[in-house]
Amino acid sequence: MPDDKELLEETANAILGLEDDPWPALDEAGLTGVGVPEHAGGSGGDLADVAVRPGTNVAGESRDDVTVRGDLASVECPVSAGDVMLRGALFRAVQLTGAMRRVLELAVRYAGEREQFGRPVGRFQAVQQQLAELAGEVAVADVAVRAALRTPDDEVAVAAAKLNASRAAGVVADVAHQVHGAIGVTSEHPLGALTTRLWAWRDEFGGETHWARRLGELGRVPWETVTRTDASPDTVTW
Repeated sequence: MPDDKELLEETANAILGLEDDPWPALDEAGLTGVGVPEHAGGSGGDLADVAVRPGTNVAGESRDDVTVRGDLASVECPVSAGDVMLRGALFRAVQLTGAMRRVLELAVRYAGEREQFGRPVGRFQAVQQQLAELAGEVAVADVAVRAALRTPDDEVAVAAAKLNASRAAGVVADVAHQVHGAIGVTSEHPLGALTTRLWAWRDEFGGETHWARRLGELGRVPWETVTRTDASPDTVTW
């Protein structure tokens, strides 16, 4: 049976895919103290101190709730909760934008293939308007995300990216299902796998309401931030 060190190494390699020795990083993070008695310099915790409640999001992805005993929950961490929230929001914004682009591709292709009254449904003005709305939402979200990726530490840029991506995700999913009709909700069609993730990811690491409120708290005028008019004339760049 492997000892604590071997178990931690195996776990780190399996999760992180590390090729080098992970032990120094684990030791620096304080993970080597898990399960070690307090008198020996460890945390003194064991599996009885942690409760895991299995769960999933609407897309079926694992989202477990982990509860740690109060006196063990306060540990030093090199990354703050705010940093995790900011990075997570940016990651989700990128994923949302990628999924929306794929949804747009599926909708355009289906509208060109599905025929009704002797011609593709994409030839009807109402469907064309829906596709145009889809493309517009995806473009706005994509621009905001690309801007945030250039300045990932700028909370305003990340907030704007996640806000736009989360808001657009709901519109894109709804319109795409309208274009596809009943076939889009079948398990055999790839649209459902994408839209359920859009519905799930839009709320993870803060939805549009959370980030809209946060933008207001930061006190920066969005128009001035976008146009760079909040900077002095000698620092404005285009």
